[in-house]
Amino acid sequence: MNLNQLRTKVRSGAIDTVLVVFPDVFGRLVGKRLTAHHFVDDVAKTGTHGCNYLLTLNMEMEPLNGFKLANWEKGFGDFGLRPDLDTLRVLPWQPGAAMVLCDRHHQASGQTRQSGSRVRHRERTGILSIQQYLRRRVREQIHGTHAVERLSD
Repeated sequence: MNLNQLRTKVRSGAIDTVLVVFPDVFGRLVGKRLTAHHFVDDVAKTGTHGCNYLLTLNMEMEPLNGFKLANWEKGFGDFGLRPDLDTLRVLPWQPGAAMVLCDRHHQASGQTRQSGSRVRHRERTGILSIQQYLRRRVREQIHGTHAVERLSD
């Protein structure tokens, strides 16, 4: 789904919530829920923020000690979340909701950080796209263009 398709679903009332998420150190998706109108009007363009507290939680969702980034002594701050609109999806198990994966952006340094799992996913997606392209080209050479169109229908 692209942003224009999401706008249409929001206007029709089919989508009312967007989950803006990123994977934590355990691979769990954490983040926040936004009204869909706020997401399409503002967050899709400018991003939003998240608390770095989310990066210090253990499996029981309790903050761990020993982090320089965030701790009870120094406090917990925010980082930017930049939506990757290529990952925008409707959630079939949650009526009225969509989800988008985000990259974390450190506002003070200007650095954007992707989790390792997001980087690996993008690499795999790129490899799969190349494989699909090559398969299509081979089918075209073997069966001709019209056969490929029939196979992909």
